[in-house]
Amino acid sequence: MKVHLINPSSVSFGTAVITPRWQYVLAGATPRSFGDPILVDETLFQMDPERIQPGDAVGIGIHTANALRGYEIGKLARERGAYVIFGGIHATLYPEEARELGGAHAVVKGDGDIVWAKALADCRDGVPKPIYAGGQIEASDFVQARWDLVPRNRYMWASVQTVRGCPKHCSFCSVWRTDGQRPRQRTSDVVIEEIVQLRRLGFRFVALADDNFYPVTLTDLNLATQQKNTTRLNELKSLRAERFELMARLAQLPEDMVFFTQITMEAAEDIEFLNAMKAARIKGALVGVESVCRCEKRRCHLRAIRHLEPLSRDGGLQSLGKRARTESTNHRGSSSHPALADSASASPEAVLGPSGNVRRGNPFANSGSMGQLLQSRFHLEAFEFYQVKPWPAGVCSHFENLSPDVRRYRHRHR
Repeated sequence: MKVHLINPSSVSFGTAVITPRWQYVLAGATPRSFGDPILVDETLFQMDPERIQPGDAVGIGIHTANALRGYEIGKLARERGAYVIFGGIHATLYPEEARELGGAHAVVKGDGDIVWAKALADCRDGVPKPIYAGGQIEASDFVQARWDLVPRNRYMWASVQTVRGCPKHCSFCSVWRTDGQRPRQRTSDVVIEEIVQLRRLGFRFVALADDNFYPVTLTDLNLATQQKNTTRLNELKSLRAERFELMARLAQLPEDMVFFTQITMEAAEDIEFLNAMKAARIKGALVGVESVCRCEKRRCHLRAIRHLEPLSRDGGLQSLGKRARTESTNHRGSSSHPALADSASASPEAVLGPSGNVRRGNPFANSGSMGQLLQSRFHLEAFEFYQVKPWPAGVCSHFENLSPDVRRYRHRHR
């Protein structure tokens, strides 16, 4: 039995920006008795159906954006007599969809590091289970990625995970539902070892592919102090100290290395943490701004962006990846958006254009009063607006029955 790990994509370019880390982690979790898995990243090349033989096991990792292509591959693989196993964010949240539309024999929910071997063994014995609950394993059980299998000169960025889970519960995000709200941090030793391995393979650019690289905020520490919760305070201080230890060690790596990560806007209030990021050559950070409105809390978060500007100007966090997303009030994908500014003349068309297409690059050039207002008031250097498109009929037909929070997540991530 051969093991195939497929990262679906409807478009292939022969090269890609970032390595699909999940493939190399599951490759590391595949028992040696099955041999080296066959890795197919369709952002590079489309899969060859002829390579899938009866009795093989085909693992397909999906998020919402590539779910439809994943379902096509799943049905094709099952028709060829292979065992089909789905995993990933979308399959974890909606396992029944993978079975109904993707031909899945089994679905792995949650972390696949440990349970993947069991799923393969059951397929080999011809008795796959419908669900394998991977749960949220401890950081000490995270499987090392098999980077020896990565194709050379195909990816711009490698990806290393230092922590799973995020303590926040943003309504538009899936992380706290799939990876949990308890940060599970890897030790700096194993992280640095992996980065050194990637550097020896020729990677200078590394994405720290974390759910939230800033898991402990100053507000968290102040709240634990005010509550006199010594246990919680010590736990938070320990997590924070580990972050600083990691960044100090990143700073000792070759000077030509560059890192990128994801953080929440609260990091803008923590100058000590930002300075450590700068020293560690974390040159970019993806910061999600859910919306821009009259709400004072949102205004405060947008003003916090300005705290990052000095670091950008003097060579610290260059190109900070600031992004704002419009939010529609109609889950079917209409062009109804909340107010993005105080100006009554601002309209969705000013940002999205009459056709509703995404406007990328410099959105200020022809974006009318809305873009000019955002540029001048909030000092945003670059961002993207997204117009949500409806999915084909038959996909997620149970959408109306979901809770408002989950429905909002589904709408934002289609």
